[in-house]
Amino acid sequence: MNNAAEIPYIGIWYRPRATIRHIVDTDPRRGVIALVVFGAVLGAIGEWATGNPTAFKIGTHSLGVFQAHTWTALNLVLIGVSPFVGIAILYMYAALIRWAGGLIGGTGTAVELRAAYAWGLIPGVAGSVLYVIAGCLGWTHIVIPEPSKGHPSSLGIWTQFLSPAFLPIGILSLWGIVVRIKCFSEVHRFSAWKGLGAYLIVTLTMMGMGALIGILIPLVVLVTHISL
Repeated sequence: MNNAAEIPYIGIWYRPRATIRHIVDTDPRRGVIALVVFGAVLGAIGEWATGNPTAFKIGTHSLGVFQAHTWTALNLVLIGVSPFVGIAILYMYAALIRWAGGLIGGTGTAVELRAAYAWGLIPGVAGSVLYVIAGCLGWTHIVIPEPSKGHPSSLGIWTQFLSPAFLPIGILSLWGIVVRIKCFSEVHRFSAWKGLGAYLIVTLTMMGMGALIGILIPLVVLVTHISL
């Protein structure tokens, strides 16, 4: 038994295929729900930690999109429902990656692919921890001076790309994608290139589903309004 298999939380970073193979061969349900729930809750906390989005400014004073008590209540609700959303995404994504992998010769089972998805989240979970810390310290955004008025003005989300936390979080996110692809590839027993293909199939499918929902909802609202 190698160190990657003995300590999977470490091994998944640098030997993802060997680590996930050991996990699915011994106990494919090990840590799956805990990892997904932990990651989902951290993601919700991270959004809270970055602060209330700025609606507009009066001088140098930022006015948030939500009132303080509304912002707090909204985030508490999101944290409360995040475990259920995370588990729902786990089952949906595992089903999609099983289907996509099967199209190109993959043999992974549903329980194995849920394990691959959950353990492949670890770099992303590490990124979420860093995001929460950076959000609490105010490092997820920077303030850029506005020359025309001579006072600080936040440019919103675009300032994230220049913040101190952007590079390490971006690296962790990208490595998380690589780890997930390798985990899916090992479980499906094919090459990383086929794993990338399955990952792209799922990504495009989910984008298509999102676009379809985005079209159907306004259409249903419009038809309902006309009929009334």
